[in-house]
Amino acid sequence: MKRHETWFGILVAISLLAASCTGGSESASPTTPVPAVETTTPAITQTPTPPAATVSDQDRINATIAQLDAEVAAGEGPSDTYAYDLLDSKVDDDGNVTLTICAWTGDTVFDAVRDSLYRTAVADDGTITATHITTPVAAGDCLNTTLIETAFDVAQRYDEQWNESIADPIAFAEEDLTDLLTMDLLDLAKTAVDEWRQEDLQFPHARPIGTLADTAVADILWRRLTSNGVSVLEFAICRPMDPESG
Repeated sequence: MKRHETWFGILVAISLLAASCTGGSESASPTTPVPAVETTTPAITQTPTPPAATVSDQDRINATIAQLDAEVAAGEGPSDTYAYDLLDSKVDDDGNVTLTICAWTGDTVFDAVRDSLYRTAVADDGTITATHITTPVAAGDCLNTTLIETAFDVAQRYDEQWNESIADPIAFAEEDLTDLLTMDLLDLAKTAVDEWRQEDLQFPHARPIGTLADTAVADILWRRLTSNGVSVLEFAICRPMDPESG
């Protein structure tokens, strides 16, 4: 019985010692706290979408007129347009612009009403681009301003040159009228001047001094026609006569 008690005492002592060692080991190794990691989510920056450029119908019309002017100035006018008068303009729902013009090609005395159609596009910065589509003949008649001004300019030059010729037939120079008269009319002029020279005739005040428009005493009449394949523009101008001549 003493042996058993002795072993039991030893076993209890070993158990207590083991427990004491185990408890001492756990208290000697404290747990090191892990620092918290703060995470920051970057803010998402959105680039604002610029508002779409706003243009008016008049803006489209102005851009189209500028494009037409550039084409005419470069000799690339639609349907060989050399000069035009703007008669009307409109914009449809698709942004297409129609310019109704009195178009003149420059090589005839006739003109025509035309509907010049352009497609317009608007860039993000508001720039408007106009692209020509077609220019068909439209209904109606017109009289192009440049056509009339050009015709009056030629008539005025002829009037001045012819006044000098009849005032002093001796000084008549055929080359002065070469670019103003057809060959048939130039031949008639030379025949008349030769007769005046032979008879020593002069007409210094046959026509009033001044422009055709300024000296006219009635409305200037005009007409256009085609004769033997030649287009003709004629003016009827009533001017005061020299009392000594008539």
